[in-house]
Amino acid sequence: YQQTSVEGRWVGWQVPEGTAPKEGWPFIIIYHGWGLMNSQYCWYAENWYSYGLFFKAQTVEKFLEMGYGVLTPDSDEQTTYWETNQTPYASSSLSLWNVSQDNYEVDWLLDNCAKGTFGPCNPNQVHSIGFSSGAYMSGRMAVNYPYKFQSISVLSGSFYYCYGATCSTQIADQLPSATWSPPLHPRTFFTHGTNDSLVPYWSSALYNDYLKNHSVTTIRKSFENMPHQWPPTAADDLYSWVEHGTVPNVTTA
Repeated sequence: YQQTSVEGRWVGWQVPEGTAPKEGWPFIIIYHGWGLMNSQYCWYAENWYSYGLFFKAQTVEKFLEMGYGVLTPDSDEQTTYWETNQTPYASSSLSLWNVSQDNYEVDWLLDNCAKGTFGPCNPNQVHSIGFSSGAYMSGRMAVNYPYKFQSISVLSGSFYYCYGATCSTQIADQLPSATWSPPLHPRTFFTHGTNDSLVPYWSSALYNDYLKNHSVTTIRKSFENMPHQWPPTAADDLYSWVEHGTVPNVTTA
């Protein structure tokens, strides 16, 4: 893989081997969990790593093999989490996000994709995947970057503004209904373990049900007795979702 930085934040990236399509490679952006920086836990993993990080590395490998570029940014190295559900950004005032450092980084990633900094990149085929803190960040992509992401995936997370057991629909209800409806809100895939002690299992169901009530295409895949981690089938599930909008052997709840 290759690496660069933006405002002191590490960014890893790679494109597939071979000739890119005329429009450029489709891309995924992966947002990491709290303390699980992409610079440390993304491009290499052992199968004994915590939080299912081996399955994360498998996911990167799968997308590259199947013709997708991969972008793996780091959050602030001091906090090691994303700002999306922190004060003052955990709000229905979406414009507040514009001054965040995370927003600067996301804008930089999207702009440089379009410019070809990461090789031939198709800016019209970018997808967001996030786990834990990164899952809430993936949700942020849906509301602050209209039409920039063709799909989002929320692994052990919920709405962009909440965390843990604090999740409710109160802030979502303050936003226009169109925010949570097609075409503004892209199709969304959720994964969650029923034994998650950090992010309650019900909180992803709350977001999933809210989107379904607004006619957004969603799939929520539950993993019985799984704790807070990347799921074992992440590589195949996420690729299938991004490429086809379906998930093999899915169990919805």
